[in-house]
Amino acid sequence: MKKIILILIVVATIILLVTVYFWIFNYNKYIIGWCQNSGGKYPCIILEKPKYDLMENNQPESIDECDKEKDEIEQANCYINLARVQRDISICDNIKIIVLKNSCESLVASQTKNVGACNNLNKDAREECYRGIAISTNNLDLCDKITSSSVNRDGCILTIAEHKKDISICEKISDANTKKFCINLVSKANSNFQNQASITVNSPTVGDKWLLGKTYNITWNATNMGKLIIQLILNNDNGKLPSYVAGDIPAYNISTNINSNQESFSWKVPQDLKYDYNQIIVWGMPEGCTDCGNIVGRSEIFEIIK
Repeated sequence: MKKIILILIVVATIILLVTVYFWIFNYNKYIIGWCQNSGGKYPCIILEKPKYDLMENNQPESIDECDKEKDEIEQANCYINLARVQRDISICDNIKIIVLKNSCESLVASQTKNVGACNNLNKDAREECYRGIAISTNNLDLCDKITSSSVNRDGCILTIAEHKKDISICEKISDANTKKFCINLVSKANSNFQNQASITVNSPTVGDKWLLGKTYNITWNATNMGKLIIQLILNNDNGKLPSYVAGDIPAYNISTNINSNQESFSWKVPQDLKYDYNQIIVWGMPEGCTDCGNIVGRSEIFEIIK
């Protein structure tokens, strides 16, 4: 135990001395931080206030501008930002520091979704590149290319499951605890998403009488909904309509695969409908959710007459 404490003290002292050195001789330009690869975390030098930063809209305009940078780290940062702006992975070849060159190539390959470029990188950069493209394109096959660490592979799958709101994807995760976390995370997201989704049918309304053979507008308001189905509940028992759960009872299909934001559908009432008291339902799943229940909007009871 004492040896471990002594080692930690020595490491902390070295990091402190290196930090002070760079602070004194490089005008607070660098700081010591933690970097990470498939082998874990390790202390590394990080630019505290880089000259080029896309987030701050400070970006280089040409390779000549980067060539003039005398500091190797600042120059590498310049090439990285330029490569990302121009979406040109060949610019990364100008970087002399191999770790940063690999980082540049991985970033640009991910940005351009160029899997072929990922294949040419070293293992750590290659797998980070696969992960970036996998997440941006929801491509689970690329997650399986991450072989150096099951943690990184599982994290890739978890992120896609969360993006797609699909619990079934969580089953691909190898670690039991991560799989459980994924299922809980997606379930909670789906529940929240479903609670925010709604459909309100505005027309037809109570007292409306629609004539056989005539055309009328079915209208609704929808929030966070995907494609919709429009149906007519058929009943001629003096307006006593059955309790409806989408798909559970017979209904007359008016239209399917309707965009929810369309919010209106023109319907010509068929001549052969025999029912008088009816109700329109508009229903579907929340947008982007594969494990949510159906959201149903109902019109007021109205009449179809001859």
